[in-house]
Amino acid sequence: MLVSVQRVRAPGHAIGLNTFIYSHGDVAWPTASAEAFRLSATLVQAWHEIPGGGNVVLSYLDLVAPDGTGRGRLLDILRESLDAITRAGGPLPVAGCDGLDYALKWQIVPTLLLQWVHEVKELMRRVVLP
Repeated sequence: MLVSVQRVRAPGHAIGLNTFIYSHGDVAWPTASAEAFRLSATLVQAWHEIPGGGNVVLSYLDLVAPDGTGRGRLLDILRESLDAITRAGGPLPVAGCDGLDYALKWQIVPTLLLQWVHEVKELMRRVVLP
């Protein structure tokens, strides 16, 4: 599965979070988890606060894990990742981390870096509570 959460700004300046959930189907999990971002996937669900078309992505968080990964494991992954980001002193504008059964990456525009804790937590919250 791939869960993608994006904070977007519409051409009219409205800002919101859009969430997309994809399934990889019956595909073997790669040895290097980050390679799972390259697997083909099918969109299975989407929530839009801001309709698509001409939006600017201000931040995003992508989490990839084997299809069927439970909500509890997703929460553990997000907590572990936030702890790792915090220990490192905060995120770079583009960064990521991975484990045996997941990979996570994010990007934040420089203007949001000062409030990175809030931004990353908000994006993470949407992974499990779209």
